[in-house]
Amino acid sequence: LNDLNISTNSCAALSAIFPRMAALKKLTLCRNAIDDNCVKDLVRGLVECKHLHSLELNDNNISDNGLDSLVQGLPANVDKLNVEWNDIALARQLSLMRLRVLDLSACTFSPDGPQVIAASLANPECLLEEVYLYETNIGDK
Repeated sequence: LNDLNISTNSCAALSAIFPRMAALKKLTLCRNAIDDNCVKDLVRGLVECKHLHSLELNDNNISDNGLDSLVQGLPANVDKLNVEWNDIALARQLSLMRLRVLDLSACTFSPDGPQVIAASLANPECLLEEVYLYETNIGDK
């Protein structure tokens, strides 16, 4: 469902049908208008998708609040999250440990962004195996 200008009303409608899509394994909603409020709607609907393991939301309008909603609210079976090209700054502490694969490429981080990632990786309970940080501003200063 790429390039469809999906936003608030569309996310609410999708959220209502996700519970009937229990066998869904991968969902791709790239290059839309999904913001933090849309993310909350999506998460509510995806809770019943027990086979979903991969969610791709690159090139939307998701910030730290949306990322937090995703990490906290998605079912435990979702272990791969792609949020590249979003408005994620990692300006505050977020727990990123429950995911196995996280793509934050092309996000512009706050000065504390690398420490947020490092704190998750340093935790012995961290499940992260792959973190993608291509085209970020890490190392600019």
